[in-house]
Amino acid sequence: MLESAAMPKTTRVSVTIDRALLDEFKQLTEGQVKLSALFAEAVQNEVNRLGMIALLDELEREDPISPESRAAGERLWQKISSSWIPERYRSSQSATEPSGERSAKPQQTA
Repeated sequence: MLESAAMPKTTRVSVTIDRALLDEFKQLTEGQVKLSALFAEAVQNEVNRLGMIALLDELEREDPISPESRAAGERLWQKISSSWIPERYRSSQSATEPSGERSAKPQQTA
């Protein structure tokens, strides 16, 4: 039997969330975004983030960055991060659309 046929593609989990936050989410999205899709995207983003941190740590061990380059990178990062506008306040995008689906209809999976 193929591994993909033997293993389910999804797994149910239980997540605890503050009631006020959940109410705000429901109000903002008007039921257009399913929490399961949102959490799946958030978990995938965190896996990607942790993988990038591990890669950067490995690269740093192999070829350490100079103090001057590190300082320049930190200045650039501060400049970039200080110019960010939180996603929910952007007027050009709907608050009901997951980040990877700006032009597509939101997923309706449970």
